[in-house]
Amino acid sequence: MHNIYFILITDLLKELLEKINFINVKIVNCTTTTCEEQRTTSRMTIRSLNSFLNPNNFSQTIE
Repeated sequence: MHNIYFILITDLLKELLEKINFINVKIVNCTTTTCEEQRTTSRMTIRSLNSFLNPNNFSQTIE
């Protein structure tokens, strides 16, 4: 994905937000996105999450 430069783990994200003076930072939900949620639609017909996952291991992306 061209618009993603890096993905932070939740603990690091929380720490960085607190460093720049965000107050009361809480991780509310940490759920893996499913292919059903990120499926192709009439507006986005070309690529979906399935397009970027390793077919042998859905926890890995194809680079």
